[in-house]
Amino acid sequence: MSEQLLRTIIEASLRAALLAAAVGALLLLLRVPRGAARHSAWLVVLVGMLTMPLLQWLAPAMPNVPAPRVLDVATLLPPSPSPQPVSRIASPDLAPVTQSATATARVRVAPASTTEPGRGPVMSWLQLAGAVYGLIALTLLLRLAVALRKVRAFMNSAIPIGDGLYESPSLATPVTVGAIRPRIVLPGTWNTWTETTREAVIAHERAHAKRRDPLVAVLTRLNACVFWFHPLAWWLERNLADAAEQACDEIALRAVPQPREYAETLLMMAAASRQAGGRIAWAGVHAEGSGRLSERIDRILEGSHPLSVSRARRWLVISASVIAVVVVVACRTEQPAASLAPLVMEESPETAAQRREFEQAQAVRKAAHDMTWEETARLEADWRRNREDLDALERLLFFYEPDISGTRTPEDPKKVAGRRPLILWLIGQHPDSLLLRELPGRIFGRTDWLMDPDGYEAAKKLWLAHAGRPDVSVQTLKNAAWFLNVEDKPLAEQLLLQGQRNYPMDSWSAALGRLYAQSIVGSNRFTLGNSVQSTDPNAARGEYATRVRATLDASRDAVLLSEAGGYLARNASLAKTDFDRLALARTYVERAVQIDPRSVRARYALDSLDLIDQSRSQQRLLTGVSPESIPGVIAKLPEDQRLPILVKRAGAEYLRAELANWQATQPQTPDEKLPGRIEENRQQAQASRQRSKKYAEDALTLAKSLSKHPEQTDAVFAATIALGANAFWDGDRETAVRHMLAAADVPPSTSGRLMSPTLNLSLEMKLIAALLKYGERDSVIEYFERSAETRPAERWRLLAAATAIRNGKAPMDYYRR
Repeated sequence: MSEQLLRTIIEASLRAALLAAAVGALLLLLRVPRGAARHSAWLVVLVGMLTMPLLQWLAPAMPNVPAPRVLDVATLLPPSPSPQPVSRIASPDLAPVTQSATATARVRVAPASTTEPGRGPVMSWLQLAGAVYGLIALTLLLRLAVALRKVRAFMNSAIPIGDGLYESPSLATPVTVGAIRPRIVLPGTWNTWTETTREAVIAHERAHAKRRDPLVAVLTRLNACVFWFHPLAWWLERNLADAAEQACDEIALRAVPQPREYAETLLMMAAASRQAGGRIAWAGVHAEGSGRLSERIDRILEGSHPLSVSRARRWLVISASVIAVVVVVACRTEQPAASLAPLVMEESPETAAQRREFEQAQAVRKAAHDMTWEETARLEADWRRNREDLDALERLLFFYEPDISGTRTPEDPKKVAGRRPLILWLIGQHPDSLLLRELPGRIFGRTDWLMDPDGYEAAKKLWLAHAGRPDVSVQTLKNAAWFLNVEDKPLAEQLLLQGQRNYPMDSWSAALGRLYAQSIVGSNRFTLGNSVQSTDPNAARGEYATRVRATLDASRDAVLLSEAGGYLARNASLAKTDFDRLALARTYVERAVQIDPRSVRARYALDSLDLIDQSRSQQRLLTGVSPESIPGVIAKLPEDQRLPILVKRAGAEYLRAELANWQATQPQTPDEKLPGRIEENRQQAQASRQRSKKYAEDALTLAKSLSKHPEQTDAVFAATIALGANAFWDGDRETAVRHMLAAADVPPSTSGRLMSPTLNLSLEMKLIAALLKYGERDSVIEYFERSAETRPAERWRLLAAATAIRNGKAPMDYYRR
């Protein structure tokens, strides 16, 4: 759990306590009696507490945030040359800036004196507290989900008896269940009750159903899951249940005028519950009450049960409680903006820990690779004396690891013989090991790297034996399917389907989609990444691939279809097929969108296909055209086609200039007799940047007349950022900031795409990182805060980015997705 999320939960719990205190004082001040009105007030507190983490983001303090501006594309065009000098920075270079300002770095303000003492241990405690909080909250939420599922099954088994009532022989007392559609269920003995008892019970339960008390009960338990550490959460659960019972008692007493008869009914229900040894859990609402039965009976017999409150007074209480929520949320202490100070790049504690862990793992791998055969023999002898020394086993497997390029070496037979028993032992004893999902822990059959058919068959038997056990784990099934996904795809499919049946809560459709896509193109070689490296045309036309296509054609699983189509589009570009790979991918993805229009996975895959089609079209258009001639080719296109390609070329030429500039700074080797190479690269960088600026300016001019174009706003944003990046490269920081802030006022696209064909987010990252490095912290903060006003869908993330920078940190995710 992140530090920021933990802080949000803690702050929300403190505000909830303040809200409860305010509403409690309000109830005392207005002298609201127990019952429905008091229940409504505490219900407002419950909803406020449950939504407090979200409300904190939706209504933060916003000092000095300018009002949203009306987009005027003309104002984004570069100004006319002016004789007045502009402020410049000596030798600005965006390339080295962005290399040091990656997403794994943080920005902090250089302190005036010393650093804060004890910061490291505090971060460690926060991380530990976050992990404990998340574990307990997840356990409680799983318990809640199981309980709701049981209640659902109970509702479905109830027998209707007319008049909206149901009967269940498993009940001892009546109960109202169902958060969405409340259902009154009576025990099998209901027909033995007296008429007075039936009237009282039914009146009480109908009141629960009408008031939606089962839904409130679920919300109180959900709130207790999120704020399990907060006494208020558990108090609200008890207090709302008690208030609900009192409110329903008021209604039931109207049906049973004699208080003693009603009290006897409650006692009878309580006795039936005790005799049966229990009742339906808290997900329902029960006639016998919330556990404070004696108090209720005393009030009923004494005639002190609450009187009805007028509708006007009840709404007064609710309105005042809502106002209390607004006041508590709005009371935020504004942090004054710190003065501009030199910025230094510093890794966050989380990033530093990840880097150290990675470097340590790489050091272990390198040391293992550098071992001699004699050292390996000694290490293996030690391991055989203590086979549970998994660190030693890992080092041995690293030593025997195949060459990452797949190159054959004379030592391959010796490596095969050495690694086979180690991997087989690991599969047999620790089938859940994550090392079995990596290259060092894989045994190859007849068609791959270190070929070992005998070892492969032995390993396959072990995996199938594990899979046949009734208690086989999720990770074992995933490891086994991963092992078999090259040479035994049908077996891998069976294991994934077995996992889907045994563990439906886990994600299996995505893995099946990738396996099906690999089968369709005939993938026949293991790859460290996700991309297909080698294919067999006969396998692509084989029986299994044909069956996979039929399965996909009949599937209604949007995740499966999205993943299969997306994999074919993005990861099978090297596959040689006798069918249109992209056309087939589009049929799967478009059907996934039809099945689940809200699926982000499906929409992302469809946008990827559109982006690939557009890139191919542009590539065909510009193939063989020199950079100097490209503007003329673009000028002949229709305006609606010209806009996106102008923006893409602006970004591409900027990146080309960056590469040429980097090449010009590299030292030349003594045998390199190219004295004009450095100057040539510099000239190429300058020419590319001039083209980048021209493309961006043309895009902004064209966008002014294409207000109805679906990519107009994205094009304006990208072109404006490109001009800002080029201005910074020129040393004109003032103009770079002006373009960045102008981009903040550009509204989001209305095309509905998750992947824009015009946005080049890397330039936004480069510009922000460069401006931060050179001291423009306040300007970048203003950029994010103005962007939050323009793009409400991303408001919480943009404001979080501004807050992080104000606190001396660069957020991990400050770019638009």
